[in-house]
Amino acid sequence: AQVNAEKINAALSKRGHVVIAAGQGTVYVSETLIIESETHLQVGKGTRIRRTDGMRAPILENRAHRNHEADARTTVTIAWTEGSVATVTWPNHGLTRKNYIWTKGATGASANTYNSVFRVMSVLSANTFTIHLPEVPKAAAGGTIRALVCDHAIHVQGGEWDGNYANIGNPEITYNRDNWMLTGIGASLFEDYEHYDHHRGMTSGALADVTFRNSFTIGNDDVSSEAHKTFGPINGLLLENLNMNGSDDAMSIQTEEAPEFAWANQSEGDIWNVTVRKCRGQSANRAAGAGIVLYCANGYKFAGMVFEDCTGHSTQGAGFAITYGNTFHGGTVEDLTLRNCEFSTANKATQFAINIGCPVGILTIENDKTKQSSNDEVAVLVQGAAFIKI
Repeated sequence: AQVNAEKINAALSKRGHVVIAAGQGTVYVSETLIIESETHLQVGKGTRIRRTDGMRAPILENRAHRNHEADARTTVTIAWTEGSVATVTWPNHGLTRKNYIWTKGATGASANTYNSVFRVMSVLSANTFTIHLPEVPKAAAGGTIRALVCDHAIHVQGGEWDGNYANIGNPEITYNRDNWMLTGIGASLFEDYEHYDHHRGMTSGALADVTFRNSFTIGNDDVSSEAHKTFGPINGLLLENLNMNGSDDAMSIQTEEAPEFAWANQSEGDIWNVTVRKCRGQSANRAAGAGIVLYCANGYKFAGMVFEDCTGHSTQGAGFAITYGNTFHGGTVEDLTLRNCEFSTANKATQFAINIGCPVGILTIENDKTKQSSNDEVAVLVQGAAFIKI
């Protein structure tokens, strides 16, 4: 079925419940679909959304991501004296408690605490509101802080999303090769979807109180395909029952993009309170690829990371890794729990099933089911944990 993307975008721009009916076969789109706050996009069973030949753009983006790309931010101030509550001054903000904001540009001893995604806690006036910081800062915020209103209450449900990577004409290495590009989102749900034939099934960042669940993703083996990639700042994220397959990392959660990818313009920041449950990551072909990997860059941190009932396997790299390879080595992980998980590697000569390669405050491994295939039968390599509970 040939469906004009303009018609779908016209329906999405009205918000509310938008349905692409079941049983439509392949629906071709020649331009990116843009979803906004308070929109439920439901794609019926047996309907595949496919990027047309030569289309060098994501299939789906959210409005706040577009605003981020355009640097459509407002200069604000954040006032803090004690505790974890701060007051934002934003003239004529027009926000309510359902809104989220994403801030950048703070400097000082606690810059990362102020550069994050926050829900509006209480509206004090037409010009001020409060937010809850992820931790008690060491000092007041300096610098020029610029804020963006995030999208909220997005619900994407269903659909087979086909990146048609083989027919988009050898695009440059940018996010134009990804199926979904989602940045600056709060209180939203993405569920029951499938991704095929892509560079990345989904790239996301700057999230708070967001859930991804019940998906199947398989990339294009001719490129370093990845299934699910998430960047900081994160302030509450649930990843549940995701079946991910890629030739590179199947799932990666990163405080920032690798510095050699300067074209990215992707979000970056600390990552707080992430639960990964019943997820499966399978990495094939690429030597640096891992089943599930956390990249923690210099100056950033992870806190409140829990993996439950997960499996990760790599034919060349580690089943589960932190700061894998030579790209990231200066970040920290405050606490990490691996519970009822099973990780493995088929690279017998050089790899470990679990490779912890950066400082970890508290590392907890419960009911470990890890299988090791290396010659020395050492399953877990821990290079910097202050406290380990196994």
